[in-house]
Amino acid sequence: MSRLQKILAQWLKKIFSDLHAIILGAIFLALIASAGGVYLFARNLWIALTGYMQLPTPLWVTIALVLLLGVCIYLKRTKSHSLSNSAIQKIKYFTIGKLKWKVIIHHKNHHEVNELPLCLKHDLRLLYENYRYFCPEVMKNNCNISFPAKEHYKVYENAKSYIDKELRNKKC
Repeated sequence: MSRLQKILAQWLKKIFSDLHAIILGAIFLALIASAGGVYLFARNLWIALTGYMQLPTPLWVTIALVLLLGVCIYLKRTKSHSLSNSAIQKIKYFTIGKLKWKVIIHHKNHHEVNELPLCLKHDLRLLYENYRYFCPEVMKNNCNISFPAKEHYKVYENAKSYIDKELRNKKC
């Protein structure tokens, strides 16, 4: 390499290192200035808010807020009270096969089918043990209603399907 190229390379290194230092300095200065700006904004906001909060409240505003709070509480209570009274309109039982299903009819197009059926013969809710659903009378050898737990979803969905069909056709 010639002497001119070496001088040019040194000169470029010096310029780029200086430029790098200037850029980093500007970034650092911007960060410090922005932090100061955020601090000034927060301080001025706090001063304005404390000044506003220390102003005397007119009597009519206090009375209006108390009345508004009372109305809100009244509306919340009446809404929850009316929902608790009208939540259950009817309870019906549907027989499908050897099982009886409890259905809670809330209103025209909404009902819930209880996931645990009842034994049709003994009118007892089925129990779950050892991956099986069975009538409590099975233990006394008075009943043979029993099915594996893995079939529960299929039995439940089948019952829901029949109950939906019956409710649509009868318009309970």
